[in-house]
Amino acid sequence: KLASVSTAPGLTDVAVGITEYSTTTANRFPVAASARTFSYYKPGTNVWSTLSYVVNGTTDPPSGANTDYWDFATVYHPTLDENILVATNGVDRAFSWDGASATSAALLSSLTNAPIAKYVAQFDSRVVFGYVTDTTVFPQRVIWTGRGLPESANQIANDGGFYDILDASGRIQRLVEDGNRILVFFDYEIWQGFKADYPFDFQFVRLSPTLGLAAPFSVAKTPNGVCFLGSDYKVYLVPPGGTPQSISDDIWASMRDEITNPERSVGVYDPRLGEY
Repeated sequence: KLASVSTAPGLTDVAVGITEYSTTTANRFPVAASARTFSYYKPGTNVWSTLSYVVNGTTDPPSGANTDYWDFATVYHPTLDENILVATNGVDRAFSWDGASATSAALLSSLTNAPIAKYVAQFDSRVVFGYVTDTTVFPQRVIWTGRGLPESANQIANDGGFYDILDASGRIQRLVEDGNRILVFFDYEIWQGFKADYPFDFQFVRLSPTLGLAAPFSVAKTPNGVCFLGSDYKVYLVPPGGTPQSISDDIWASMRDEITNPERSVGVYDPRLGEY
């Protein structure tokens, strides 16, 4: 039913973000977000349910436009003993949802004191944000919460922090957890972050100095690594712990010459066919 997800009940306009939320007991729920609304699908009942917004602090409901695409991360919450879904759109402070099995299953709220950022990922039991667009724009900034404290981003002062990757070329275009590292995609480069010894949380080093990301949402995780559309319009695979390898040389000329609006490209992995 993904083909008709933009007309799912509850969405007031076109879907600008789709993801899958999974509970700790492996119950899976498709989630679709428009500029102003979130809905999740119950496979057992074949019903879409719309999430209502609950104010947490002084934040506002979603207020983005149809071009402010949502990014998502599923993070384990130790107090709830359940996964939560964190969503960002570069316009509003990050939102969280406790999931369809929670007591307040239909509630969407803002993370307390969360940053406004374009991208989000889970790494080292933390919520990691990239491309901060708060009062001042920091396109090369990475912010992370305290370890094991994903729901309340005001814990940044306790075991959390931030880092500006100023040596990178371009803006952050996506964050992706990759085993013992987090990949930080820029327009023209790729960096990687590793857990570091105290008093530092992470160490960031350059992975690829000449290759960047053409389309933020072309990134998809597969059993063989992370696939994405590179800044040269080739499709690449980053094996676990490895460096980018081109996997589309045979069709590169066609992709380069025929693709339009490459920044809107979306990549997915089909587990049934084993294809990206």
